[in-house]
Amino acid sequence: MITIRGNSLVPGKARGELVISTKPISFLGMVDPVRGEIVAGDTDLLNIRIAGKILAFPYMVGSTVAPYIIYRMKKLNTMPAAIAVQRADASLASGCAVTKIPLIDQVETDKLLKYKLKIAIFDGKNGIIKIDDK
Repeated sequence: MITIRGNSLVPGKARGELVISTKPISFLGMVDPVRGEIVAGDTDLLNIRIAGKILAFPYMVGSTVAPYIIYRMKKLNTMPAAIAVQRADASLASGCAVTKIPLIDQVETDKLLKYKLKIAIFDGKNGIIKIDDK
């Protein structure tokens, strides 16, 4: 079991498949909140479902509308189970806080690439992601 540490921003626990983007994500335009899927943009997660998964990416780009999109995903039950980023901004943090999606930042997301699609245990309170490396 490997442990990745970060900085806790929104507490909570989650378990799910780890999906990782090496590129930033914008919730406005890139994410379809109805399907819980990345549908557009310069991303390595195109047509990948993020609903119920542990989503890791470097940082968020784009609009201050992101918290509303994240909230809509929560209402539709299509939101990620948890989010890990290298750098969180106020829009991402507030969207996760309002919807209670666990959020950790200061995570070296490029180190997670070799664990893509593995099951991860996310502890937002302590800023820890545990991954079975077998």
